[in-house]
Amino acid sequence: MLKENLVANGLRSGYLTDKQSSIKHYLEAAVELHLLVRQGAVFRLTSRARFLVDAIRPDAASPYPLTAATKIFFFYTILESDYFGIAAVIRSLLAGKRRVATIQREHRDQLLGVLTEVIERSRDSRFNRVLQDRILLIRNWKKPESYAEHLVSAKLNWLADLGVLQGVPLSTAEVLVSKPHEDWAINLTSAVVPTDTHLLACALRYGAVINVESPTENSDFCAALDMAFNRLAGPSALRKIRTIDFLLFLLCYHSNLLVNLTKTARELPLAKTIRCRERSYETHFASRSTQSFIIGRSRKRR
Repeated sequence: MLKENLVANGLRSGYLTDKQSSIKHYLEAAVELHLLVRQGAVFRLTSRARFLVDAIRPDAASPYPLTAATKIFFFYTILESDYFGIAAVIRSLLAGKRRVATIQREHRDQLLGVLTEVIERSRDSRFNRVLQDRILLIRNWKKPESYAEHLVSAKLNWLADLGVLQGVPLSTAEVLVSKPHEDWAINLTSAVVPTDTHLLACALRYGAVINVESPTENSDFCAALDMAFNRLAGPSALRKIRTIDFLLFLLCYHSNLLVNLTKTARELPLAKTIRCRERSYETHFASRSTQSFIIGRSRKRR
């Protein structure tokens, strides 16, 4: 069914096989994208994967054409996992490199350039040490072009799936960033530390391009909270979701609400208590975004 879906949508790759070596690569990719975590011989879904299953609800047998929510989810997930690698490829594309082989040939230099610039601008000594270790590792690549061939090919195909590229990333074809995506792509190539805020901002700008909602849709904040809790909170007595998951949910399904708020320079209405029709919501913030959450409680009717 998946192969039929891929062929019907004009795709020439992406077929799954049951070879042990292939399955190993699928699992490794899911781990690197923080969708799976390995504990001994057992793989478990991460909170991000649970978000994918519960909130995005993709059709695994017929994923194409990808929905806007699916694209935004994977755009954010890929940036979070491989920000500097994607930035290096985007830099090559914006510099006019259109052949896959050319992008592969200069990938190591582009990647080293991005990492070096970030170190020069960052004041986080611990983070800089991590990047310095990565720079040493990249400089020690024995066959950089051969290694980059696999890295660049994956990234270009991801960007093609996300609708960012004009052209198909085949060895004989030319590819470039499509005009509607150039603004956020240029912003992505600036050498900055990829904080949660920066990643969310990038995803919002990307979502504003691909989202086909009308300006009046998804404007009710309580409706967004209700929908998020219905999909993510589960059946437990204490119903809560992480704030970062709610923001990602807004990006995927209510991006126009976020766009309208940013255009009017307004903050998200995340007050201590938010009273809606059927529920009230309490926000609890912490220094780490992963420890901030929202609790939903049914409102008592008079």
